[in-house]
Amino acid sequence: MKLFTDRFCIRNIVQRDWNDYFEIFGNPIVCQYDDFEPTRFEDAKSEIARILQAYVEKRPEQEFALELKSEKKMVGVLSYRLSGGLLYVGYHINVNYHGRGFATEAMTEFIQYLSNVFSEPIAAVVDSENAPSIRVLQKLGFRKVSCKPDPLKADQGRIELEYRL
Repeated sequence: MKLFTDRFCIRNIVQRDWNDYFEIFGNPIVCQYDDFEPTRFEDAKSEIARILQAYVEKRPEQEFALELKSEKKMVGVLSYRLSGGLLYVGYHINVNYHGRGFATEAMTEFIQYLSNVFSEPIAAVVDSENAPSIRVLQKLGFRKVSCKPDPLKADQGRIELEYRL
């Protein structure tokens, strides 16, 4: 896949992206609202291999590089996952690039593409404490449809919000 916006190329992740992948997912700030621990440096290449294998196997969960054209650098990862009759979308942006509208710009194009490929309703799940991500979803036109204890972080009192377009 290759999609373009003014600032980005949304494309398949490739093996050479492993260092940028680590820079994104190795940062605890990126993971703080999610259900995974920061990626260790030595695991970044195997994570890329897992993503590449998912392309080959056409798995229902896929991840894509958000490349900043001006720097030729992967600064984020966009994803989708088919589950329970819904198409869940997600995004993770390198902390050095937060607050610049990258997620909103990229997800606008990504969602438009997905809407042409899939017929399932589009949804997103977000931690109730992740205010920046909630604002992105609202800008994209998502509306909150449910609020429940996060099944993976209920012991911490975390709440999971589901949004739909």
